[in-house]
This record gives sequence, structure tokens and C-alpha cells, in this order.
Amino acid sequence: MYNPELKNRFLSSQTTRITTYIQMFEATAKFEENLQADICTLSAKELEPILENIIGVRDSSKSLRLANLRTYVKWCVANGVDGVCEDILHIKTVGSSKISKTMAANPLHFQRYLNALFDAEDMMTIDLVYRCYLWLAYIGMNEDEIMNTKSSDVDIENMVVYLADNHCEIKEGLPIYREALQTIKLCATLNKFIYITSQYTTQRARVEGDLLLRGWKTMPSAQTIRSVISHRINNAIKNKTTELSISCYRAYLSGVFYRVYEQECLNTIFNLEEVFREIAYKDIIKKEPITASQAQTECNIRRRVNGYITDYNRWKDVYHKDFI
Repeated sequence: MYNPELKNRFLSSQTTRITTYIQMFEATAKFEENLQADICTLSAKELEPILENIIGVRDSSKSLRLANLRTYVKWCVANGVDGVCEDILHIKTVGSSKISKTMAANPLHFQRYLNALFDAEDMMTIDLVYRCYLWLAYIGMNEDEIMNTKSSDVDIENMVVYLADNHCEIKEGLPIYREALQTIKLCATLNKFIYITSQYTTQRARVEGDLLLRGWKTMPSAQTIRSVISHRINNAIKNKTTELSISCYRAYLSGVFYRVYEQECLNTIFNLEEVFREIAYKDIIKKEPITASQAQTECNIRRRVNGYITDYNRWKDVYHKDFI
């Protein structure tokens, strides 16, 4: 924590969100150290790159972290801290840089990102599982649904992956993008993977069963897949083959926004709130406890819809500024 005496005075004056304030100060510390200045004294120009780094993609995280920083600056102003600057109180737009580095504009953009993480020339290795995991997120599945998808749920002829709905006997079909077709088809049909070492290349049979993301030793856990993908992302950024870092959730969000954008482009009578309400309802109903009241569920849906609309407009501003 930079300038701990001042920040501890601030923390002792607060009665709530102490942990989030401490986390915020830990996040800003390295930037303050480099500038040898407390965050409360920085101008808008100096703050911009810091905020882009410590603020998340979602509007909810952006709003909370900005609010925390503003509370700290207001406290510094009220307590007459030397050199305090009020620029942060007037900053409204932030986070565009984070969106451009953690989300994709369209399926082709997402495919190029995957080609930067995995060998584009070889689709027959275990990397196919990791590619498929991210593509399933992009077309609209959450992680639990991805891990439970079966090869028999894949309909290559109609370019659809069927999603079993826990609340309905009818299966919902999610469209497979042309860019994702080869990956999902191979993952659904291959019985063996090519295994490559520095000394030899061989083939190894996949685990028996119908689950789509079968490996050659075991059925990999979601945690294992996330770990491998995180390692690949770090290597790709280090080797400068990409600047993007798109996780499963960011892939899902990118796909949601692209499909809404497609609808908006085609539909002259378009209600953004209605579109996101349908998406939010599906998100909430999967997580909402059975004991939740109708009013509580409605409040959660409304909050999520508002967040989606704000985040979507920020995503569109980054990738589709020319759309009218």
C-alpha cells in the first residue's frame, strides 16, 4: 500500500467496504510507486492508464471501483490533503481499453484469437478440446453447460449444438458459426488425438464416452481447462502473437453482444431492453435459489438488464463505432 499513513487514516474513518478499499489500494500501489504520488493527487491524464488497468470490463465492477476511488478522493478533499486533485470526480468514460483487450468483435476476430493461442495448422491434438471449450462459450453456453455437452448434442448438418434445458424437455439449439464448425465437428467425431513430443509423434485414443470435451487420459475438469488456457494466453501475450486475453466468460459475453448487434443491424424496430431481458432471465433462472421471491427475481433481472445495456454500448463503441 502506497502512502500507508494517509490510507490507514481513511480506512479508520470508514464503516463499510473496508476489504474492497484495501484491495483497491493494493491495485493502485504499483502505479503510485512508479509515479511517487498518491492516487488522490493525480490528474485525469495520469489517472487514465491506471483506471484502464484496474477497472474491469463489466459496468458493475467499473462503477464500484470508480465509486471507491471517488470516496477516497472526496475524503482527502474534506480533510485538506496537500496536492489533492478532484479530476477523478468528473471522469465518466473508462474501460474501453480493457474491452479491446478482453473481448472479441465478431466470430472471425475470435477465431484469429484462438489461432494465436493454439497451432492453427494442427487441429488433431488435445488443443482441440480447449478450442471447443471457448467456442461453446462464444455461441452461448455457461461453463456447466459446456462441460456437460455431449457429442450427440452436435448436429453438424444443421450447424447447431443442442442445449438441454433443466426446466424444459425441449432442447434449445445454439447456432454454430462457420468459423467454429471445423473445431466442433472434429471434437464431436475424433476417436484419437495426435500426441507430439520432441522425440516422436504418435496417436492416442480418447476416453470412452459421449461427452464432447473428452481427453485422451481422462475427462478434463473445468479447472484444468481454465488453467491450460490461462497458460496459453500468458505465453501468447509474452511472445506477442496476441494482445488479447479472453476467458470463458468474456467469450460468452462477446458472443452475446455480437448476436444482439446482428439483430440491431437487421431490425429497424429494435428494443434493446426486451432483447437483454430475455438473456438476463435465462442467466438469472439458472442461478436463482428456489426460495427467491418473484420481486427479488425481478429486481435481479432488472439490474442485469441495465448492466448488459451499458456494457453492450461500451463494447459497440469500441468495435462498431460507425453503426447508426
